[in-house]
Amino acid sequence: MASVEQNESECLNRSFRMLSSWGSFVLDGDDSDFDGRTVKQRNRVARCFPARPHFKSEPALCRTTEPPVIYTDWVRVRLPDPEYLKLLLPYGEVIRKLALVARKLILEEAPEASEFVYEVYTIADHFTFTGQPGDAFVFTTTYAHWVNLGFNFGSLLPDPYGLLRGEGKLIRHIRIGQATDLDAPGVRDLVRAAIGQADRPEGKPGKPRTVVHAADSARKRSARDGK
Repeated sequence: MASVEQNESECLNRSFRMLSSWGSFVLDGDDSDFDGRTVKQRNRVARCFPARPHFKSEPALCRTTEPPVIYTDWVRVRLPDPEYLKLLLPYGEVIRKLALVARKLILEEAPEASEFVYEVYTIADHFTFTGQPGDAFVFTTTYAHWVNLGFNFGSLLPDPYGLLRGEGKLIRHIRIGQATDLDAPGVRDLVRAAIGQADRPEGKPGKPRTVVHAADSARKRSARDGK
């Protein structure tokens, strides 16, 4: 047991060292105070809680789009929650890094977003501005050999480069097999477009937070069984 705990601790320490070496991560900051925008709450047309979508109503033909806030200066990205890092431990180092790099890209564009992490048939990290998982606008899912960068309303996003996969009513994703896939033309534009469509809280938003939902031990599955 001591050996297992020691190995887990060493893996977590390596992950934090890797993140620190990137130079753009900080701990949850007390200075995470961002200008909020008051917008009229739009009807939710889809939910992703915790992993599979269901529809409360027929999807709208279009959504009101808010101009995304584009951060042109250096953005400090908070460190991932240690419990999230533990959930990634069954995956190989390359896949763990892909999941963290995808998360970093999202938070570079939306540093005020909160995270809801679920251990289901994959490790899913959903991002939302309202603090409600049903309002998530983008997410990552981690598999044995790749990571998906997902968009809750992907079918409504402009995709001139044809990056999005999926045939559902709304959800689309990009498969990330290597870190350079995130640098492909159009990827960051899709994230920014999703931010522009995202629901916003009424009034000033609260401090970003991370909520991790781990599965019961009887339901946990090995990463090698992933898609």
